[in-house]
Amino acid sequence: MYLRKGKTRETSYVFWIIVAIFSGVFVSSMAANGALEIYSYLKSGDFKSGNNLVYSYKSQAIGALKSGFAAVGESTDSTRNAIKDIKSSLGIIAMADYENGKNISKGKFIKADLGEMRLSLFEDGEKVKDFDILAKGKEGSPWETPSGQYSILSKEENHLSSIGLVWMPYSMQFFGNFFIHGWPINMDGTDVPEGYSGGCIRLSREDAGEVFKFAEINTPINIIGGGDNADSFSGKYYNLRSGKGRLNISAKAYLAADMESGEILLSENKDDVLPIASITKLVTALVSLDVINQYKEIVVPSEAMEVPYSEVGNLAVGEKIMAGDLIYPMLIESSNAAAETLARYYGRSSFINQMNNRMAAIGANNTVFDDPSGISSGNTSTAVDLFKIMKHLHENRKYILDITKKTRHNVGKREWKNNNPFAGLSEHLGGKTGYTNAAGQTMVSLFSLPLSEFGSRNIVVVTLGSQDRESDNTKMVDYLKKNVYFGVKAD
Repeated sequence: MYLRKGKTRETSYVFWIIVAIFSGVFVSSMAANGALEIYSYLKSGDFKSGNNLVYSYKSQAIGALKSGFAAVGESTDSTRNAIKDIKSSLGIIAMADYENGKNISKGKFIKADLGEMRLSLFEDGEKVKDFDILAKGKEGSPWETPSGQYSILSKEENHLSSIGLVWMPYSMQFFGNFFIHGWPINMDGTDVPEGYSGGCIRLSREDAGEVFKFAEINTPINIIGGGDNADSFSGKYYNLRSGKGRLNISAKAYLAADMESGEILLSENKDDVLPIASITKLVTALVSLDVINQYKEIVVPSEAMEVPYSEVGNLAVGEKIMAGDLIYPMLIESSNAAAETLARYYGRSSFINQMNNRMAAIGANNTVFDDPSGISSGNTSTAVDLFKIMKHLHENRKYILDITKKTRHNVGKREWKNNNPFAGLSEHLGGKTGYTNAAGQTMVSLFSLPLSEFGSRNIVVVTLGSQDRESDNTKMVDYLKKNVYFGVKAD
């Protein structure tokens, strides 16, 4: 799919865009009239992939719809489904429902908003009570509280943390080493000082007690990182300067999309399920931070050195290395042995299950893992899902992307060097490469590109099944710089 200039008929479609922009139309009316009119137009023969609306009109339509999306939270399932269809037709990547704080209409449900620092209880679609969140994991650190869709896995009136060695009253586990609990108590009976948590959601003990009584095993929990970060419509949108010619991309599937808005700028076969090779290791790192104590010394097992290319990373059987240090050779040099060591320490099958569960939690529903390194051709995903993973990492585990930017990293006398060709460039904000015979060359990158007059836009670029990933990524970045800009009006 390419952005291209063209003509668009004057229909009531345009009328409803204008109505939505200037009157802030109410969601139910928009869904029943304007959104359905837009949807009908999008489904007509005049709107096809590869023959898009004049791009400024398309982006205005997105902005108009966004003004209605904000009020959808408590709306009906049919309205939400219609809006998902509209987003898809407009070329917007929709994240998991938790991003918009979707509520469940039947039974009990817990929502934690880490931006508002508020935890809310719902029953049968009605809010029961709100509580203040007193502490969460520090953003950008290995202990950042993960957003996503979870459920209560276990309950203990007083749980002893094996990592912090503190008592956590009214503990409710929702994923890995992450709990909702009351303010923790040191072993000597004193309160833990104020500050960031190790990733858990801390409430007052009294509030935690109320949530503990309300919650049941398997009660759903939606954790959002401060709401939908998509740009609200402000009169700015993407425009084409010229868009002449076609890109000569070798990849079987590719995508370039705005991280904040989810708008797809370039794509081909974006929903095709393909092997991803070592891009896998981004999720291995994510789950390692979720379930393994990063200060724990791990012994490199013999099995880890039996995988292909085990020499990469320069690890040795029997060597002791901290879990937090193993992430560096895994992400920087793409060490398969490091990935296997982390997975086998936790329990290989259980670790891979956690990887798949984590993808379900963030709405990457077409992503499946069969091993922790990416050697298996069974590790598959789509360009759209990889966008979702990169967005999730940037907003919830930026620590991982920051590692992938580094050109090198030292631990003692050991040094690991980054094999990503874009590492060290100022506009490169992180990413991962991969290669197997089955996958071909793969790459996912986050770039900060000067696409607006007074600032940059964060753009995710994905290539799968490429013959020359560096060239493919460079071509897409150069095309966007020359032909696309984010502003008030086209030249």
